[in-house]
Amino acid sequence: MYLDREEALGYLGYGKQKLDGDLEARFAALALECEKTLSPAYSWAAFAVERIVPDGECPGVDLAGTSARLVGESMAAHMKGACGVAVLSCTAGMDSERAIARYQATSPTDALFYNACAAALVEACANRVEAEVVLRANEVGLHTNWRFSPGYGDAPLSMQPDLLCALGAPGRLAVTCTDSFLLVPSKSITAVVGLFEPGVCATGVRRSCTTCSLGQVCMIRKQGRICHG
Repeated sequence: MYLDREEALGYLGYGKQKLDGDLEARFAALALECEKTLSPAYSWAAFAVERIVPDGECPGVDLAGTSARLVGESMAAHMKGACGVAVLSCTAGMDSERAIARYQATSPTDALFYNACAAALVEACANRVEAEVVLRANEVGLHTNWRFSPGYGDAPLSMQPDLLCALGAPGRLAVTCTDSFLLVPSKSITAVVGLFEPGVCATGVRRSCTTCSLGQVCMIRKQGRICHG
């Protein structure tokens, strides 16, 4: 799996700025190290929507067959009209944590570079998983919106444990939560993607392949098809 170097540099605060020669070489070496030594893992599953509560005291989305609840008005709005929800999680694994700790002890600069590269790598994994969800949905006549993670809008991080539990992620991926709902390993992601019946207008639908973040990993485009109208 390959990480987006520009995205990693963006995490470091570099826009169109160039790293100088020595820093550029070190960054390139650490990016390559991430790609060669880390093996991101993932899991996802689809659940039917039991009900959507758009507002009031407890807005959110209840998923059938699980105790997981997608909390918040922004989450309810994102899933408006959805017949199902795909829950996903991916992680760069504990090897990333050990490497970050090692570089923090030897070189703060290398630690920053490695941290950003590992974050970009797990983001690449999330893109690939989302692309898989889009493909599977398309194969059964559904369409999707884009992934939405706890922490976006008013969706609280406190839903993380239930999402992990619904996927069996602690056992399958060795991904857990701290008491403050941060993921461990830190280079991990949870997210949800809405699944919609034909003809249902969804929030956050991809309108153009040219602006879609999944362009590099889209399996539908490789088949000469598109997932949007």
